[in-house]
Formats: sequence, structure tokens, C-alpha cells
Amino acid sequence: MLSDVEIWNLAVDQLGERTIASFSGTDPMSVKARRIYPQCRDLLLRSHPWVFAMWKSEWPSLTPQMNPTMQFPTVNEGESIYLLPSDSLRIVRVGSEEHGKGIEYQILDRFLIAPYTGPIPVRYVRRVTNPNKFTPDFIELLTLLIVMRVSDDLKEIHRSHGEFIKRFSESQLVDIGENLSNPPNAYVETESDILEGDSWLGVRV
Repeated sequence: MLSDVEIWNLAVDQLGERTIASFSGTDPMSVKARRIYPQCRDLLLRSHPWVFAMWKSEWPSLTPQMNPTMQFPTVNEGESIYLLPSDSLRIVRVGSEEHGKGIEYQILDRFLIAPYTGPIPVRYVRRVTNPNKFTPDFIELLTLLIVMRVSDDLKEIHRSHGEFIKRFSESQLVDIGENLSNPPNAYVETESDILEGDSWLGVRV
């Protein structure tokens, strides 16, 4: 499988830009890669409940008494507070199958607030930093995002954008097919969903 650096180099090589040996370099391209790559990766991860990035766990409820130094939001009677994991990029479902369409919730800062008592089941998209877990479709989409971010050529940006939208739709169908055992988590983003996820992408296209 490809490393993070190799994925970056696949993208910039299409533009005739200088490739890098690592993200820790001090040359301008390495500095740019160190800043842009994780932004593009997380944007793409958040854009769809990819099978390889989905995670299910139970989050314990919190009270101010557990951590007196932490600032907690004010909640209504019957609501509980849950701390978002540091690797959480997008909540897909709160509650188990017995809760029907799920439990209503709201996000305040780094907390999830829900009318629930005790540990709460959550399915979410987590930040995946190991590129060996990426699918070939995800890698192709990631390189297209990087091209759109790095290129100064408007024709290239529009070409990559068109290819991205096409490949994104195709990749969703494949990914959803692999996740048919969990239909509540299978849905298709629209182009506006993708663009709203990051301001620079909306501006550049």
C-alpha cells in the first residue's frame, strides 16, 4: 500500500510539482504538504461514512464532579453530557437499533448532549491516519483533492473537480454496497454536501 508521502507525491506529480521525501522537511513543498495533506484527508473522511473509517463504541456520561477543572455546558433535566473522542470527525448515529431512527442529540463544542442516561451507543467516522487502511477509491479521491488545493491552474482545478464529483459518486455506491448490513448508515452525499464541508473547495470551484 501507499504511504502518506507517496499519496501526496502522486498528486503533485500530476501537476509537475516537486515531490517530497517526507513531511518533516524544511523545503517549501514539504511545509505545504505538512499543512495541506491532513486537511484534505480529514475533509474526505468526514464527507462519507467510509466502511474503513466507521467505529462503534459506547461513550460514558460525564458530570462536573468527575473533572472539576473542565468547563461543562449547561444541560436540561434528563439530558446527559458525553465527551467527543479526539478522533471523532462525524457522528453517524446515536443509539442502538432498538432506538429506531436513533436518539436526538446536539453537539456543543467538544461535547455531545442527549436525553439519555448512562453509556450511550454511538457510530461515528473516526480519523484514520494509517494509509494502509485506505481503499484505492479513497486514495484516488484524496489525490484529486490535493490537486485542487495545490494547483494554481483554474482549468486543472475544474477538471479535477469534475473528476472528483464523478469518482465520489461511484465510490459511494461501492462503499455502501459493502455496508448493506447497516442500511441506516448508508446514504449518498450531494455535491453541495461536499462543498459545504470546506470553504476553500467551494471557493476554488
